[in-house]
Formats: sequence, C-alpha cells, structure tokens
Amino acid sequence: MRLADANCEIVSIWGNTLHHIDDLPYDPAEYFPHTYGNMRKKQVDVRVRPLVDSPKAGTLPFIDLSSAQDHEKVAAEFIPDLASDLGFSPEEVKSTSVADKRICYKFKGGEEAGLKRLHEYLFGKKSVSLYNSTRNELMGANYSSKLSPWLANGALSIRKVYWEVKKFEQEQTKNESTGVYVDELFWRDFNRYWCLNHGNKVFSSYGIYNRTYYNW
Repeated sequence: MRLADANCEIVSIWGNTLHHIDDLPYDPAEYFPHTYGNMRKKQVDVRVRPLVDSPKAGTLPFIDLSSAQDHEKVAAEFIPDLASDLGFSPEEVKSTSVADKRICYKFKGGEEAGLKRLHEYLFGKKSVSLYNSTRNELMGANYSSKLSPWLANGALSIRKVYWEVKKFEQEQTKNESTGVYVDELFWRDFNRYWCLNHGNKVFSSYGIYNRTYYNW
C-alpha cells in the first residue's frame, strides 16, 4: 500500500543466471536440452548481458521514518537474533564464534566481502589462471574461487564474476584454465534451468525419467 501511495511499482528482475531467460531460443519451463553440450550448442549465439550500473549512494532513498507506521519502524532496524528469533540453541550460537580447524577460507557474508574475494582470487592471487590443474584440490584457499556462498544467496552476481574473468583475460592472461572456469559458470546455468524445467522430479528417488526398474 505504501509503495502505491508513493507511486512505486515492484518490478521483478531475472538475475540468477549468465544467460537471461528472455534471451534463450526456447522457454526452459517447456523445453530444455538434456545434456550440457546440447545446451551450449543451442545457446551459442546468446550473449551474456552487460552489467547494470551499481546505484549511487542516495539514489535508493530509505523509508521516511517520521511518517512510518510502527511495524515499519521496527522492520527498519530489525536484525534477527540467532537464539530468540531463529531458534538456535545456546551451544549452536556459541559454536558460531569458533572457527572449524578444517576450514581453508574464512567466509564473511555480504556483497563487499564477496567482491573482495573475487578480486583476490582473480587479480590478487591470479589463481584462476591455474584453475584447471588445482580445482580438485578443494581444501586449499585458492585451489578454487570459493565464491559459492555469495552466489547462492545472491550477494554476488554471476554475471559480475563472468565479466571480471573476461577482464582478467584481457589484462592478464587467457588460457585453458580461464576457459574451464568460465565453462563452470555455464554449468551453473545448466543446473538452474534443468531444475526449472523438471521441477520437483529432480528430487525423485527414480529421477526425472521415473526409472522404477532400479527398485531401490
């Protein structure tokens, strides 16, 4: 209601994949290639859209708290508590302050931390140029990009990663490893669209083809 009063409209933007859903030569909800190779062949002429400019400070004005309703004022400052709001036990809350000894990279949430890791992996360590030979040694901090947590929750744009790798190829080096890394970004597209096409069947015990003859 307050959005309507302010002449604002909510617009849904597709931003989960490298190839925008509207740019595909088919509707992935109705049809999607069964193999990764066929997906790449059918989408060979589809280009990754350029990045949208990041908004400048002040261009996304905050709610006017002087005229806000009580629940809006609460929401404006609300940060959920692990115990009282999310239901974690005291032991679980305490464990969050102790790093697992097996960890190879200390993750921190948010876009700023994600962008920092992206720059570190590409232009700091230049590890992407060795990706093809190190990616299976996953316990090292720079054997792979470790960007999955930020990509999974939307803190980091997959297209941002793509264009930064392309920038690295132009400014530093373009080799088999950078190509393989980009290929892995497209594998992420394949899995997302494949799940969109097959829906809940991807969780079936007998797969999308209902192969009951396996008789688990």
